[in-house]
Amino acid sequence: MDGDPDTQGVLLRVLRRLTEPPLLTLVAGVQALGFVIVVVAYLASRVDPSTGIDPNTGDFLAFWTGGVMVHAGRGLELYDFHAQQVLQEQILVVGHGYFQPYLNPPGLAIAVAPAVPLGYVPTFVLFCLGMTAAFMAGALAVRRHLPHLIPDRRAGMTALCVVVAYSPVIRTMWGGQNTPLTLGLLALAFGALRADRAVLAGVAVGMLSFKPQYGVLAGVALLLWRRWTAAGVAMAIGLAHYAVGAVVIGADWPLRMVDALRAHQPRELAATGPYQFSIPRVAHHVLPESLAGPVGWLGVAAVAVTLVALLRRSGPDRPGFVAAWGLLVAGTMLVSPHLVYYDAGLLVLPVLLGLDEVLRRRGDVPWPTRLAVVAAFFLFPAYKAVDVIGIQPLFFVLIVVFLWLARLVATDERR
Repeated sequence: MDGDPDTQGVLLRVLRRLTEPPLLTLVAGVQALGFVIVVVAYLASRVDPSTGIDPNTGDFLAFWTGGVMVHAGRGLELYDFHAQQVLQEQILVVGHGYFQPYLNPPGLAIAVAPAVPLGYVPTFVLFCLGMTAAFMAGALAVRRHLPHLIPDRRAGMTALCVVVAYSPVIRTMWGGQNTPLTLGLLALAFGALRADRAVLAGVAVGMLSFKPQYGVLAGVALLLWRRWTAAGVAMAIGLAHYAVGAVVIGADWPLRMVDALRAHQPRELAATGPYQFSIPRVAHHVLPESLAGPVGWLGVAAVAVTLVALLRRSGPDRPGFVAAWGLLVAGTMLVSPHLVYYDAGLLVLPVLLGLDEVLRRRGDVPWPTRLAVVAAFFLFPAYKAVDVIGIQPLFFVLIVVFLWLARLVATDERR
């Protein structure tokens, strides 16, 4: 910082106090509590969509649609847009000109199906509870392996409050999205690998097949690290997912899902393109169509090469594995074919892992890093600025996190 040394000292002391207990615990706790109150009020206002009111429950309408089809024995129609749209019009009773297709692998639809007889709203609440449970399982798994960032119970409570207080985490947890499940499984896989629990790690990675881009890259990492048992279990879980889907909705379901994704892509990009922040999606939004594809693929290739080069020597038994797993998560986000603004909640995992690594090496977090984390935390609503500046601000946050972690991993390898 330039300027008067005394002023600098005061500002740095204020920044330190704001980013450490007990003040951080208090501020984050109050904000997290406020979010919880808002969530309770939101859920209390939900009405059964049979009244003709749009349920406004995020992507859950799509998951419910898939669940209803599976429950009714109509699995073969799961990726039929016409059948889905007719069903959603029946669910909402009155037309809203709104269509939210089911485009995921069949696992989520099959999981929701048994709860369909309970009705839309109770099943939505159960879904949110499931997302909360997944998040908490991941939080517990990570907490045990961040001794420098979370050395005691108070630090653990502080970290939990900060994460819950980060808007996209709580918004997805109780807003009908599946982001908390992805976050929980990535955290659980990290904790299991760190604890040398190969089967549990494989189960967590295999379950990520519900969002394949995360499961595939995590599986490649297991192979790079020669974690054969974990990789074998992950592959078995993935094959089981395919087999169950084949029984319920037909053996060719992956092909039909890909066809549905391609057919829906123009409509999706028109609706959410500006609010997505992976390399392929940002390239599509800011570049001419003739350049978007090549530039996107070049960016994906650059990230893939970086990941392979840095991760192959950063196995779970190395001290730098904490930052390496964070790099894997951030890199996967960068190359994802679908990364909407609310998926920024996934960033809490690589940031926490990176901070623990910095503390391990230096014993303290330098002020530029503290300031960057605080800015990223409070400036999440700036994702709306894409309408003004023409490019998604969250993209730059993700790039900075990826480069920061890449540097940490690279310098660890040189030690």
